[in-house]
Amino acid sequence: IQTGLVYCNLVLSSIATNHPLRDRVEECYISLFRGHVFSNKYSYETRATALVYYVLKENGIPIKLREVRKEFECDMRKVNRLTRAIATLAYMLETIQFLC
Repeated sequence: IQTGLVYCNLVLSSIATNHPLRDRVEECYISLFRGHVFSNKYSYETRATALVYYVLKENGIPIKLREVRKEFECDMRKVNRLTRAIATLAYMLETIQFLC
């Protein structure tokens, strides 16, 4: 888990230093890791890029994926696929919490 968080912090710091979303990124990474969303087919770079992009979009920060993936030149398709999986899982969890 620590290695993944280091990669996430690298991506986030390449966008903005001292960003207040570090805690949210860490919280999401741990829950997604424990929820088995991050499988071995995604590298640390892809995971970090997709997660940081999702958290930035979740908080309404207008940024392009091209800017987020400047730190690591990841495969765009894998990043998009993983970002959609993260968003789908977040929507499902939000819906379940709303119904309870």
